[in-house]
Amino acid sequence: MSPPSNSATVTTQADTTPPSAPGTPTATSVTSSQVSLSWTPSSDNVGVVGYHVVRNGSVIASVAGTGYTDSTVSPATTYTYQVVAYDAAGNTTPSGTLTVNTPTAGALFSDGFETGDLSQWSTVAGMTAETAHAHTGTYGAEESSTGLATYAYKTLPGGAYSQLYGTAWVYVASRSTSANLIGFRSSTGASIMNLYLSPTGKLALRNNIGAVTTTSATAMPTGGWHQVTLHVVVNGTASSVDVSLDGTPVTDLSLTGQNMGTNLMTSLQLGDSSTGRTYNIYFDDVSVSQTAP
Repeated sequence: MSPPSNSATVTTQADTTPPSAPGTPTATSVTSSQVSLSWTPSSDNVGVVGYHVVRNGSVIASVAGTGYTDSTVSPATTYTYQVVAYDAAGNTTPSGTLTVNTPTAGALFSDGFETGDLSQWSTVAGMTAETAHAHTGTYGAEESSTGLATYAYKTLPGGAYSQLYGTAWVYVASRSTSANLIGFRSSTGASIMNLYLSPTGKLALRNNIGAVTTTSATAMPTGGWHQVTLHVVVNGTASSVDVSLDGTPVTDLSLTGQNMGTNLMTSLQLGDSSTGRTYNIYFDDVSVSQTAP
């Protein structure tokens, strides 16, 4: 047996290369009690070990995959999310941030359009998801027309309702005619009540059952996000409706003794199903509930 060789000392080079930035998380589902996230993976010269999930600046979880469901959220609350990729050496790289607004508890339906489409809606015509304007998150919805109808209908779960609150964040970019915002329809497909913008840009109501139009003195602001809420109670000739803008009641759109018939509300309308109008309006964080938001 030959004698051993001289020993050699080897110093390995430290891994100082951080992973690439993971994709900004997207919300695949948002409810009043949980937010589900997904993101595109990061890469690394050695290997990505995992991702820290950061909510409002604090790490709430560390996961190996590219998805996470946060089940500790509260209703009607705004959260910001970010994921941070890390490798075995502790090098880290953050993603961009996502803002999510959870709906009111008990919402029958809500959509922040973070799926990047209108797949949650029952019927869609002309309305699209977009990224140019979003109240929260990455996506909003747009109705833009020089004559064609642009709308979406959502058949609500649970049947028919005598009382509903419909809420939407609205950004009026431009408008030269009247334009519908939100409304409710019955199981027959008939429109019951719509909140829309008058030809002069005022908030207005159209009782389509009683054939009554009421125009407010309040103008809908343009060029920024504003929240509208339409509250409808269907009860024959004793029906009622009221509207709020940014949480403040629009007093001349608080109407009682309305005739809305007896066919109850079964679906939400977003956008305008009429033709021959010109507008460019964005929507986000839409919800419907039986109780006040």
